[in-house]
Amino acid sequence: MASGFENLPLTFKIVVLLVRNSIPSTIISHDQFVYLSRHYCLLKYYVSLLYMINESSLSLLSSSNNHFVHLHVFNQRTMKHHVSWYFPVPFEYLPVNRIVMLVIVPTFLVVSKELPTKFHNTNCISYANNALCLGYDVGLGQGICVCSSNFTGRRCFIHFDVCIATTCSKHGKCISIDVRRSSSEVTMCLCDKQWTDYWCEYRSLHINVTVAGNVRASSFEMAIIQFIGIYETYDYRPSAYTFNSFGR
Repeated sequence: MASGFENLPLTFKIVVLLVRNSIPSTIISHDQFVYLSRHYCLLKYYVSLLYMINESSLSLLSSSNNHFVHLHVFNQRTMKHHVSWYFPVPFEYLPVNRIVMLVIVPTFLVVSKELPTKFHNTNCISYANNALCLGYDVGLGQGICVCSSNFTGRRCFIHFDVCIATTCSKHGKCISIDVRRSSSEVTMCLCDKQWTDYWCEYRSLHINVTVAGNVRASSFEMAIIQFIGIYETYDYRPSAYTFNSFGR
């Protein structure tokens, strides 16, 4: 029995859009961050989607145009679309809305409709070939580009490898950490299965359970094994456990 974390891509890029459901649809604010499926379980992200308040925006808020929050998840390594969510904005007449959303990234790729690549009537121009353009943010006056690993910038042209000075062991892979997660560290090592520690240089704990010779394995259907981990810091990392069949 294997944990679902083992089937997920290592890193996701999550893009949050505040979209006005007009014709054509308009992105009025956006934000994006990196999510590590094996390490950032059950974390809370606070995202502020700001927009300008003027006569034009007030007239739109009082009209029949609805607003939605879009969440798009991409595999950061392959840049393939993984899953999306759409949430309506309630009480649109309020100047400030607080929306709480709980989402679970599935272990399988969700087959959905083709992801819209343009929400605004301004085309995405001049961006890197290894990037995705999701549209145009009218509030910031710039395109929304999703950069692949080791690239950054408004149009993803800048090569930025933060792992150059980080040395992971041969059992680990260096990745960049989202600035929301840590202000003091910019990289971390993702360890292969059965390896652990900061640099992935130590083997994980291995426990063998053997059934006594006078006990028939078919006499029970389930075993409950509880692991208790004590961490010096809040940097909790969910673990994946593999259970083999009972033997003697």
